[in-house]
Amino acid sequence: MRKEVRLFSIGLYRSRNCHLIKEEIVKVVVKMSEEKKKRNENFWRWFAEHAEEFYETVNEQENIPKDFISLVSNKLGNLRNGFFILAGMYDDDTAELIITADGNVSIIPFIEELVASAPSIPNWKFTALKPPTNRDDFEVGFSHASLSADNLFFTYKNHSAYPDLIDIDVVHADITDATKRVFTQGIFIFLENYIGEMECIDLIDSIDVKAKHKAKGDLVPMSMLASFLKWRHKELVEKYDQVIESTDDDIYTGYESKTIDGNTVIATINTKLLNWEHIAAYPWITVLTLNYENGSYGMPSELDYQLLDDLEERVNDLMTKSQYCLNLGRETGEDRREILYATKDFRQAVKVMDEVIGFDSPFKISYDVFKDKYWRSLERFRGSE
Repeated sequence: MRKEVRLFSIGLYRSRNCHLIKEEIVKVVVKMSEEKKKRNENFWRWFAEHAEEFYETVNEQENIPKDFISLVSNKLGNLRNGFFILAGMYDDDTAELIITADGNVSIIPFIEELVASAPSIPNWKFTALKPPTNRDDFEVGFSHASLSADNLFFTYKNHSAYPDLIDIDVVHADITDATKRVFTQGIFIFLENYIGEMECIDLIDSIDVKAKHKAKGDLVPMSMLASFLKWRHKELVEKYDQVIESTDDDIYTGYESKTIDGNTVIATINTKLLNWEHIAAYPWITVLTLNYENGSYGMPSELDYQLLDDLEERVNDLMTKSQYCLNLGRETGEDRREILYATKDFRQAVKVMDEVIGFDSPFKISYDVFKDKYWRSLERFRGSE
Protein backbone atom coordinates (compact mmCIF):
# COMPACT_ATOMS: atom_id res chain seq x y z
CA MET A 1 0.00 0.00 0.00
CA ARG A 2 1.22 3.49 -0.81
CA LYS A 3 1.14 6.73 1.07
CA GLU A 4 0.54 10.09 -0.62
CA VAL A 5 2.10 10.79 -4.01
CA ARG A 6 4.68 13.58 -4.04
CA LEU A 7 5.64 15.65 -7.06
CA PHE A 8 9.42 15.80 -7.42
CA SER A 9 9.95 17.51 -10.77
CA ILE A 10 7.95 19.09 -13.56
CA GLY A 11 8.61 18.79 -17.25
CA LEU A 12 11.44 16.36 -16.75
CA TYR A 13 10.29 13.68 -19.18
CA ARG A 14 9.10 14.01 -22.74
CA SER A 15 7.17 11.26 -24.45
CA ARG A 16 9.34 8.97 -26.56
CA ASN A 17 7.53 7.78 -29.64
CA CYS A 18 9.38 5.62 -32.09
CA HIS A 19 7.74 5.93 -35.52
CA LEU A 20 9.50 2.91 -37.04
CA ILE A 21 8.19 -0.50 -36.10
CA LYS A 22 11.10 -2.76 -35.41
CA GLU A 23 11.49 -5.68 -37.78
CA GLU A 24 11.52 -8.20 -34.93
CA ILE A 25 8.15 -6.93 -33.66
CA VAL A 26 6.62 -7.19 -37.10
CA LYS A 27 7.84 -10.79 -37.41
CA VAL A 28 6.35 -11.76 -34.02
CA VAL A 29 3.01 -10.12 -34.79
CA VAL A 30 2.75 -11.65 -38.28
CA LYS A 31 3.60 -15.12 -36.99
CA MET A 32 1.02 -14.92 -34.18
CA SER A 33 -1.60 -13.59 -36.59
CA GLU A 34 -1.00 -16.43 -39.06
CA GLU A 35 -1.19 -19.05 -36.31
CA LYS A 36 -4.45 -17.59 -34.99
CA LYS A 37 -5.95 -17.50 -38.49
CA LYS A 38 -5.00 -21.15 -39.03
CA ARG A 39 -6.56 -22.22 -35.71
CA ASN A 40 -9.80 -20.40 -36.59
CA GLU A 41 -9.90 -22.06 -40.01
CA ASN A 42 -9.36 -25.48 -38.44
CA PHE A 43 -12.27 -24.90 -36.06
CA TRP A 44 -14.68 -23.97 -38.85
CA ARG A 45 -13.49 -26.89 -40.97
CA TRP A 46 -14.27 -29.23 -38.07
CA PHE A 47 -17.65 -27.57 -37.47
CA ALA A 48 -18.61 -27.84 -41.16
CA GLU A 49 -17.82 -31.57 -41.09
CA HIS A 50 -20.37 -32.04 -38.28
CA ALA A 51 -22.81 -29.27 -39.23
CA GLU A 52 -25.63 -31.57 -40.35
CA GLU A 53 -25.67 -33.68 -37.19
CA PHE A 54 -25.28 -30.54 -35.05
CA TYR A 55 -28.29 -29.04 -36.81
CA GLU A 56 -30.39 -32.10 -36.12
CA THR A 57 -29.42 -32.03 -32.45
CA VAL A 58 -30.37 -28.37 -32.02
CA ASN A 59 -33.50 -28.64 -34.15
CA GLU A 60 -34.82 -31.68 -32.29
CA GLN A 61 -33.66 -30.26 -28.93
CA GLU A 62 -32.44 -33.62 -27.73
CA ASN A 63 -29.20 -34.13 -25.80
CA ILE A 64 -28.01 -30.61 -26.71
CA PRO A 65 -25.65 -30.32 -23.69
CA LYS A 66 -23.91 -33.61 -24.50
CA ASP A 67 -24.09 -33.80 -28.30
CA PHE A 68 -23.53 -30.12 -29.09
CA ILE A 69 -22.62 -27.76 -26.24
CA SER A 70 -19.91 -29.99 -24.76
CA LEU A 71 -18.32 -30.89 -28.11
CA VAL A 72 -18.24 -27.33 -29.46
CA SER A 73 -17.11 -25.85 -26.14
CA ASN A 74 -14.16 -28.23 -25.97
CA LYS A 75 -13.09 -27.28 -29.49
CA LEU A 76 -13.41 -23.58 -28.72
CA GLY A 77 -11.35 -24.12 -25.58
CA ASN A 78 -8.47 -25.19 -27.82
CA LEU A 79 -8.57 -21.74 -29.39
CA ARG A 80 -8.80 -19.67 -26.20
CA ASN A 81 -10.22 -19.84 -22.70
CA GLY A 82 -13.26 -17.69 -22.03
CA PHE A 83 -15.47 -18.60 -25.00
CA PHE A 84 -19.01 -19.55 -23.98
CA ILE A 85 -21.83 -20.63 -26.26
CA LEU A 86 -25.59 -20.56 -26.62
CA ALA A 87 -27.59 -22.41 -29.25
CA GLY A 88 -31.14 -22.51 -30.50
CA MET A 89 -33.32 -22.23 -33.59
CA TYR A 90 -33.11 -18.82 -35.25
CA ASP A 91 -36.08 -19.66 -37.46
CA ASP A 92 -37.78 -22.83 -38.73
CA ASP A 93 -34.84 -23.77 -40.96
CA THR A 94 -31.82 -22.12 -39.31
CA ALA A 95 -29.93 -23.02 -36.15
CA GLU A 96 -27.94 -20.29 -34.42
CA LEU A 97 -24.66 -20.56 -32.56
CA ILE A 98 -23.97 -17.55 -30.33
CA ILE A 99 -20.44 -17.24 -28.97
CA THR A 100 -20.33 -14.99 -25.91
CA ALA A 101 -17.63 -13.61 -23.63
CA ASP A 102 -20.02 -13.14 -20.70
CA GLY A 103 -18.99 -9.49 -20.66
CA ASN A 104 -15.20 -10.10 -20.58
CA VAL A 105 -13.74 -7.39 -22.84
CA SER A 106 -10.38 -9.19 -23.11
CA ILE A 107 -12.15 -11.99 -25.00
CA ILE A 108 -14.59 -10.05 -27.19
CA PRO A 109 -12.18 -9.08 -30.04
CA PHE A 110 -11.25 -12.72 -30.60
CA ILE A 111 -14.87 -13.85 -30.66
CA GLU A 112 -15.60 -11.19 -33.25
CA GLU A 113 -12.63 -12.32 -35.35
CA LEU A 114 -13.66 -15.96 -35.14
CA VAL A 115 -17.26 -15.29 -36.16
CA ALA A 116 -16.15 -12.93 -38.95
CA SER A 117 -14.05 -15.78 -40.38
CA ALA A 118 -16.93 -18.26 -40.35
CA PRO A 119 -17.75 -19.81 -43.75
CA SER A 120 -21.28 -20.02 -45.09
CA ILE A 121 -22.74 -23.29 -43.80
CA PRO A 122 -26.28 -24.33 -44.82
CA ASN A 123 -28.91 -24.03 -42.08
CA TRP A 124 -26.55 -22.25 -39.70
CA LYS A 125 -26.22 -18.68 -38.42
CA PHE A 126 -23.22 -17.59 -36.33
CA THR A 127 -23.41 -14.61 -33.97
CA ALA A 128 -20.72 -12.86 -31.96
CA LEU A 129 -21.98 -11.90 -28.48
CA LYS A 130 -25.51 -12.01 -27.15
CA PRO A 131 -27.78 -9.90 -29.34
CA PRO A 132 -30.70 -7.90 -27.94
CA THR A 133 -33.85 -9.99 -27.77
CA ASN A 134 -36.13 -7.16 -28.98
CA ARG A 135 -38.94 -8.93 -27.11
CA ASP A 136 -41.07 -7.24 -24.46
CA ASP A 137 -42.03 -10.63 -22.99
CA PHE A 138 -38.43 -11.73 -22.37
CA GLU A 139 -37.78 -12.83 -18.79
CA VAL A 140 -35.11 -14.51 -16.68
CA GLY A 141 -36.32 -16.78 -13.88
CA PHE A 142 -34.36 -17.92 -10.84
CA SER A 143 -35.14 -19.12 -7.33
CA HIS A 144 -36.13 -15.75 -5.88
CA ALA A 145 -38.03 -14.07 -8.72
CA SER A 146 -38.75 -13.78 -12.39
CA LEU A 147 -37.10 -10.73 -13.96
CA SER A 148 -38.82 -8.96 -16.81
CA ALA A 149 -39.49 -5.51 -18.24
CA ASP A 150 -42.73 -5.54 -16.24
CA ASN A 151 -41.07 -5.66 -12.82
CA LEU A 152 -37.69 -4.02 -13.41
CA PHE A 153 -37.06 -0.27 -13.45
CA PHE A 154 -34.02 1.96 -13.65
CA THR A 155 -32.93 5.35 -12.40
CA TYR A 156 -30.23 7.54 -13.91
CA LYS A 157 -27.71 9.05 -11.51
CA ASN A 158 -26.46 12.46 -12.61
CA HIS A 159 -22.91 13.43 -11.60
CA SER A 160 -22.14 17.13 -11.95
CA ALA A 161 -18.39 16.47 -11.98
CA TYR A 162 -18.79 13.71 -14.59
CA PRO A 163 -21.62 14.90 -16.86
CA ASP A 164 -21.15 12.17 -19.48
CA LEU A 165 -20.99 9.24 -17.07
CA ILE A 166 -23.81 6.77 -17.75
CA ASP A 167 -24.49 5.51 -14.24
CA ILE A 168 -27.75 3.67 -13.56
CA ASP A 169 -29.44 1.79 -10.75
CA VAL A 170 -31.61 -1.19 -11.69
CA VAL A 171 -34.53 -1.51 -9.31
CA HIS A 172 -36.70 -4.46 -8.26
CA ALA A 173 -39.26 -4.48 -5.44
CA ASP A 174 -38.16 -7.81 -3.91
CA ILE A 175 -34.44 -7.12 -3.47
CA THR A 176 -33.19 -7.42 0.12
CA ASP A 177 -29.71 -7.27 1.62
CA ALA A 178 -29.73 -11.07 1.78
CA THR A 179 -30.78 -11.53 -1.87
CA LYS A 180 -28.94 -8.64 -3.52
CA ARG A 181 -26.07 -10.81 -4.76
CA VAL A 182 -28.27 -13.35 -6.53
CA PHE A 183 -30.52 -10.58 -7.88
CA THR A 184 -27.42 -8.82 -9.23
CA GLN A 185 -26.37 -11.95 -11.12
CA GLY A 186 -29.86 -12.39 -12.53
CA ILE A 187 -30.20 -8.73 -13.53
CA PHE A 188 -26.88 -8.77 -15.39
CA ILE A 189 -27.99 -11.89 -17.29
CA PHE A 190 -31.29 -10.16 -18.07
CA LEU A 191 -29.62 -6.97 -19.33
CA GLU A 192 -27.08 -8.77 -21.53
CA ASN A 193 -29.92 -10.54 -23.29
CA TYR A 194 -32.54 -7.80 -23.18
CA ILE A 195 -30.48 -4.90 -24.58
CA GLY A 196 -27.49 -6.92 -25.86
CA GLU A 197 -24.07 -7.91 -24.50
CA MET A 198 -22.09 -5.30 -26.44
CA GLU A 199 -24.64 -2.61 -25.65
CA CYS A 200 -24.21 -3.26 -21.92
CA ILE A 201 -20.46 -2.82 -22.24
CA ASP A 202 -20.41 0.04 -24.70
CA LEU A 203 -23.32 2.17 -23.51
CA ILE A 204 -23.26 1.81 -19.71
CA ASP A 205 -20.40 2.95 -17.47
CA SER A 206 -21.69 1.83 -14.08
CA ILE A 207 -24.59 -0.32 -12.83
CA ASP A 208 -25.85 -0.90 -9.30
CA VAL A 209 -28.82 -2.94 -8.11
CA LYS A 210 -31.25 -1.43 -5.62
CA ALA A 211 -34.38 -2.37 -3.72
CA LYS A 212 -37.37 -0.27 -4.68
CA HIS A 213 -37.62 1.41 -1.28
CA LYS A 214 -33.93 2.44 -1.49
CA ALA A 215 -34.09 3.89 -4.99
CA LYS A 216 -33.63 7.62 -5.45
CA GLY A 217 -35.12 9.58 -8.31
CA ASP A 218 -37.87 8.76 -10.76
CA LEU A 219 -38.35 5.10 -11.61
CA VAL A 220 -38.23 4.60 -15.37
CA PRO A 221 -39.72 1.42 -16.91
CA MET A 222 -37.10 -1.05 -18.12
CA SER A 223 -38.73 -0.95 -21.55
CA MET A 224 -37.31 2.58 -21.93
CA LEU A 225 -33.69 1.67 -21.15
CA ALA A 226 -32.55 0.85 -24.71
CA SER A 227 -33.95 4.09 -26.16
CA PHE A 228 -32.45 6.11 -23.27
CA LEU A 229 -29.00 4.59 -23.83
CA LYS A 230 -29.15 5.15 -27.59
CA TRP A 231 -30.10 8.79 -27.03
CA ARG A 232 -27.20 9.37 -24.63
CA HIS A 233 -24.81 7.49 -26.92
CA LYS A 234 -25.83 9.68 -29.85
CA GLU A 235 -25.01 12.75 -27.75
CA LEU A 236 -21.59 11.34 -26.84
CA VAL A 237 -20.77 10.45 -30.46
CA GLU A 238 -21.63 13.96 -31.59
CA LYS A 239 -19.52 15.42 -28.79
CA TYR A 240 -16.45 13.19 -28.90
CA ASP A 241 -16.29 11.09 -32.06
CA GLN A 242 -14.07 13.52 -33.97
CA VAL A 243 -11.84 14.32 -30.99
CA ILE A 244 -8.32 13.01 -31.61
CA GLU A 245 -5.36 13.84 -29.41
CA SER A 246 -1.64 13.18 -29.90
CA THR A 247 0.89 12.78 -27.10
CA ASP A 248 3.94 13.27 -29.31
CA ASP A 249 4.88 16.63 -27.79
CA ASP A 250 3.43 16.27 -24.32
CA ILE A 251 5.61 16.81 -21.28
CA TYR A 252 5.54 14.16 -18.58
CA THR A 253 5.85 14.92 -14.86
CA GLY A 254 7.80 12.90 -12.33
CA TYR A 255 6.23 11.71 -9.06
CA GLU A 256 7.53 9.88 -6.04
CA SER A 257 5.63 8.11 -3.27
CA LYS A 258 6.44 5.83 -0.37
CA THR A 259 4.86 2.50 0.54
CA ILE A 260 3.91 1.80 4.15
CA ASP A 261 7.21 -0.14 4.34
CA GLY A 262 9.13 2.96 3.31
CA ASN A 263 10.03 1.76 -0.19
CA THR A 264 10.01 4.19 -3.09
CA VAL A 265 7.58 4.17 -6.01
CA ILE A 266 8.27 6.53 -8.91
CA ALA A 267 6.02 7.52 -11.81
CA THR A 268 6.16 9.61 -14.96
CA ILE A 269 2.67 10.78 -15.90
CA ASN A 270 1.33 12.87 -18.77
CA THR A 271 -0.10 15.60 -16.56
CA LYS A 272 -1.11 17.73 -19.53
CA LEU A 273 -3.74 15.11 -20.32
CA LEU A 274 -4.99 14.59 -16.77
CA ASN A 275 -7.09 17.76 -16.88
CA TRP A 276 -7.79 17.69 -20.61
CA GLU A 277 -11.44 18.60 -21.18
CA HIS A 278 -12.06 15.73 -23.62
CA ILE A 279 -10.76 12.75 -21.66
CA ALA A 280 -14.18 11.08 -21.92
CA ALA A 281 -13.40 10.61 -25.63
CA TYR A 282 -10.80 7.99 -24.56
CA PRO A 283 -12.74 6.00 -21.94
CA TRP A 284 -10.79 2.72 -22.00
CA ILE A 285 -7.74 2.33 -19.75
CA THR A 286 -5.09 -0.32 -20.34
CA VAL A 287 -2.65 -1.21 -17.57
CA LEU A 288 0.26 -3.40 -18.66
CA THR A 289 2.08 -4.90 -15.66
CA LEU A 290 5.65 -6.19 -15.83
CA ASN A 291 6.74 -8.01 -12.66
CA TYR A 292 10.46 -8.31 -11.99
CA GLU A 293 12.63 -10.06 -9.41
CA ASN A 294 16.02 -9.50 -7.79
CA GLY A 295 15.39 -5.81 -7.26
CA SER A 296 16.28 -3.69 -4.26
CA TYR A 297 13.54 -2.34 -1.99
CA GLY A 298 10.96 -2.89 -4.73
CA MET A 299 12.96 -1.15 -7.46
CA PRO A 300 14.49 -3.04 -10.42
CA SER A 301 18.17 -3.72 -10.86
CA GLU A 302 20.09 -1.59 -13.35
CA LEU A 303 19.94 -4.39 -15.93
CA ASP A 304 16.22 -4.97 -15.41
CA TYR A 305 15.58 -1.24 -15.61
CA GLN A 306 17.10 -1.17 -19.09
CA LEU A 307 15.21 -4.30 -20.13
CA LEU A 308 11.98 -2.76 -18.84
CA ASP A 309 12.61 0.39 -20.88
CA ASP A 310 13.33 -1.68 -23.99
CA LEU A 311 10.16 -3.72 -23.59
CA GLU A 312 8.11 -0.61 -22.90
CA GLU A 313 9.39 0.94 -26.13
CA ARG A 314 8.43 -2.19 -28.05
CA VAL A 315 4.92 -2.02 -26.63
CA ASN A 316 4.67 1.69 -27.41
CA ASP A 317 5.58 0.89 -31.01
CA LEU A 318 2.57 -1.41 -31.23
CA MET A 319 0.11 0.73 -29.28
CA THR A 320 0.90 4.02 -31.00
CA LYS A 321 0.24 2.57 -34.44
CA SER A 322 -3.31 3.70 -33.72
CA GLN A 323 -4.12 7.40 -33.59
CA TYR A 324 -6.76 6.51 -30.99
CA CYS A 325 -4.24 5.63 -28.26
CA LEU A 326 -2.79 7.98 -25.64
CA ASN A 327 0.33 7.14 -23.64
CA LEU A 328 -0.49 8.21 -20.08
CA GLY A 329 2.79 7.23 -18.45
CA ARG A 330 4.20 4.57 -16.17
CA GLU A 331 4.78 3.71 -12.52
CA THR A 332 7.69 1.66 -11.16
CA GLY A 333 8.07 0.12 -7.71
CA GLU A 334 6.89 -2.72 -5.49
CA ASP A 335 8.60 -5.21 -7.84
CA ARG A 336 6.60 -4.18 -10.91
CA ARG A 337 6.25 -1.59 -13.62
CA GLU A 338 2.78 -0.51 -14.78
CA ILE A 339 2.46 1.17 -18.17
CA LEU A 340 -0.73 3.14 -18.75
CA TYR A 341 -2.68 3.88 -21.94
CA ALA A 342 -6.06 5.39 -22.77
CA THR A 343 -7.92 4.43 -25.95
CA LYS A 344 -11.17 5.23 -27.70
CA ASP A 345 -12.02 1.54 -27.99
CA PHE A 346 -10.80 -1.56 -26.18
CA ARG A 347 -10.37 -3.90 -29.16
CA GLN A 348 -7.00 -2.77 -30.50
CA ALA A 349 -5.55 -2.50 -27.00
CA VAL A 350 -6.65 -6.06 -26.17
CA LYS A 351 -5.14 -7.40 -29.39
CA VAL A 352 -1.83 -5.65 -28.74
CA MET A 353 -1.72 -6.88 -25.15
CA ASP A 354 -2.42 -10.40 -26.35
CA GLU A 355 0.63 -10.14 -28.61
CA VAL A 356 2.75 -8.71 -25.79
CA ILE A 357 1.86 -11.65 -23.53
CA GLY A 358 3.57 -13.84 -26.15
CA PHE A 359 6.85 -11.89 -26.10
CA ASP A 360 9.98 -13.68 -24.98
CA SER A 361 10.69 -11.74 -21.80
CA PRO A 362 12.37 -12.26 -18.40
CA PHE A 363 9.35 -10.58 -16.77
CA LYS A 364 5.96 -11.90 -15.78
CA ILE A 365 3.55 -10.02 -18.05
CA SER A 366 -0.12 -9.37 -17.33
CA TYR A 367 -2.63 -6.70 -18.26
CA ASP A 368 -6.03 -5.26 -17.49
CA VAL A 369 -8.35 -3.32 -19.80
CA PHE A 370 -11.29 -1.56 -18.20
CA LYS A 371 -13.69 1.32 -18.75
CA ASP A 372 -12.85 4.48 -16.81
CA LYS A 373 -14.43 7.35 -18.69
CA TYR A 374 -12.96 10.09 -16.52
CA TRP A 375 -9.66 8.36 -15.64
CA ARG A 376 -10.60 8.30 -11.96
CA SER A 377 -8.07 5.51 -11.44
CA LEU A 378 -5.40 8.22 -11.89
CA GLU A 379 -6.97 10.58 -9.37
CA ARG A 380 -3.99 10.30 -7.02
CA PHE A 381 -1.83 12.12 -9.56
CA ARG A 382 -4.30 14.93 -10.13
CA GLY A 383 -4.20 15.74 -6.46
CA SER A 384 -0.39 16.10 -6.56
CA GLU A 385 -0.08 18.72 -9.26
